[in-house]
Amino acid sequence: MSNIPSGDDNSRRELYERFLADLAKDRRMMFYDLDDLIELYDYANDSQDKYVAMEVLFCGERLYPESVELAERRALFYFGYDEQAAVSAIKTLPDTSLIKQLLTIRLNHTAPEEAAVLLEAALAERSEFTDEEIIQFAETAEALGMYEWLLEHKQAVCSHTDYPQTFIYELTQIAMERDPETAIKLLEELTMMEPFAVDFWLTMSQIYVGYLGKPDKALSALEYALAIEPDNVRGLMLKAQCFNDLNYPIEQIEPVLRDVMRRSPDVTSAPLALALLYSNEGRRAESLAIISDMLESFVADPQMLDVYLTVAADDARTEVIQRFLPPEYEAYSDDFIAMAERHASEGRHEAAGALLLALDCKYGIEDDRDLLMEELYRAGKYAEAAAHLESMDSTPVFERELTSSLTRRMEAFIYILCLLRLGRKDDGMLEFTARLLSFSLLDVERDSGDNLLRGRSLIKLLIKLHAYLSGIDSLSIDEIDPFVKGLS
Repeated sequence: MSNIPSGDDNSRRELYERFLADLAKDRRMMFYDLDDLIELYDYANDSQDKYVAMEVLFCGERLYPESVELAERRALFYFGYDEQAAVSAIKTLPDTSLIKQLLTIRLNHTAPEEAAVLLEAALAERSEFTDEEIIQFAETAEALGMYEWLLEHKQAVCSHTDYPQTFIYELTQIAMERDPETAIKLLEELTMMEPFAVDFWLTMSQIYVGYLGKPDKALSALEYALAIEPDNVRGLMLKAQCFNDLNYPIEQIEPVLRDVMRRSPDVTSAPLALALLYSNEGRRAESLAIISDMLESFVADPQMLDVYLTVAADDARTEVIQRFLPPEYEAYSDDFIAMAERHASEGRHEAAGALLLALDCKYGIEDDRDLLMEELYRAGKYAEAAAHLESMDSTPVFERELTSSLTRRMEAFIYILCLLRLGRKDDGMLEFTARLLSFSLLDVERDSGDNLLRGRSLIKLLIKLHAYLSGIDSLSIDEIDPFVKGLS
């Protein structure tokens, strides 16, 4: 369900706050009328507050067990978590429920051609859709790859509601990434229908600056939005972004961000943007000071960690990074590894290495430890990389049992490079390299093409390393170092 702009957001927020307060009391005494519960659920769902959304459904089940509208929302809630649960939930809905029909289309993974027939039949059979039905109608078609069909049937869908803005705005959200120019046209239509709807102007600005790269056009839309609501935080942040993209001096951008910080001290995006702004201006100490001030209040914020790594760069500290990390790794693992890879690709090897080291110390990242070793090596942290691998097991590295894992062999190769950079060269390193070379490519031949290429590249590198350690070729360390020469 999309966050549809509403002129009643203040009253919805007040209702939401009252419900939260009531949850802390005797829940058996809670009473809300059906319309309020539906409004509460939609608001909580739009806000991604799954706790309140679920509590509303519990309350609704107690007070209005026969409500089809709440049962439909319960089915949609289950659909967001587990398809099999949704299959069971829609069985409780009457066959006349459009939500049931739409969820069935999605759960059956209906082909677009067949879905078009079913959706057109729904349009023909019903004279009016609720806002939720409009939203789910659009999301069903979009999920099945029927964007063009939605555009073609825009007028037909709009004729089924006395508030067509709901569908047009939903269509805007769908068009935003795939067809931003069309999204702008839809928003122009919306602003003609409701010229004082701030969110329409803000979304237009967002598309101009984020998808079309036209910050000047975005500023024009923002003028309307901020004229209607001067203290709108989203609008002020977009204004600061436009100023930055248009290379306005810091003297014009900083007051906008400071204004947001004053109005909404709980919003992290403004101080983080200011920290990056200071960093880009070479005011690194001021930038780090902002991050330090935020550490206590906004712990475990991945965006803040990302900015810290950007700002601190070669001074990023593992003990500071660990303060950002949640107790459980699984939910964030891909994001953290991707973050490290991005910082590495942008040349911040010290920051990437510090992040990966913090992850390995806290959770253990066996599948990505070769990346950790590489980033510490690229950052010149030879002793740190070697010491970390040595600390992973009480058995000395050269005496450990080897496996056919490419990751294990690559981290071992980098370990030897670290020792060489630290001035060590002995027979134990030569023997260990020979053991690494004893593995063939047979273990990766049935794996992905990328792994096969990595395996071949590693063998070439180990052959060079073996020749260097044995004195067969008069190579220099730089000539056997792939991070100097590039993988060949």
